[in-house]
Amino acid sequence: MDADRIHWLTGLNPGVKHSDGQPVNLMFTPEGVTAAQAPIDNDVAHYYGKEYIMDIYVGEGMKDFRNDFGENIAGTMTEIPAEKLRIIEACNDVLNVGKATLLLCESDEEYAAAVEEMQAEMRALGIEEVFEWYKGEWDKKKDLFNSLREEALAELGIEMYPVD
Repeated sequence: MDADRIHWLTGLNPGVKHSDGQPVNLMFTPEGVTAAQAPIDNDVAHYYGKEYIMDIYVGEGMKDFRNDFGENIAGTMTEIPAEKLRIIEACNDVLNVGKATLLLCESDEEYAAAVEEMQAEMRALGIEEVFEWYKGEWDKKKDLFNSLREEALAELGIEMYPVD
């Protein structure tokens, strides 16, 4: 049987099911996945009415997180102008200092005001222009990446969904 052969080739693969139909690795049960999530992930998932943290991302339109080629595209963006890097670093400083403020907020209103203050500070530094530049660069790389993938997958007879 193919399933037996695959199991033999992969050893104790967590995705393999026991003959009783249950996962061999109990971490892949709903209770196991929930227990393995960080407490903050459980809180965030609960806040959004989801059981697992990944359900939030999938609900936001990520087609399949295992096949998200965004990292591949980002990895090709190796040259960032020095002026943009200075803005990014200054914004990272704003975020790092602001984390403590956010943690100490005692109400949703106080939190929202602190977030708005941080965002205003980053806008004043020029982060929106950096995002516009980045988006333009991303689109160039993404279009090239999609065309190369489409060409390669067509040769294999595999249908492709484009990377957004």
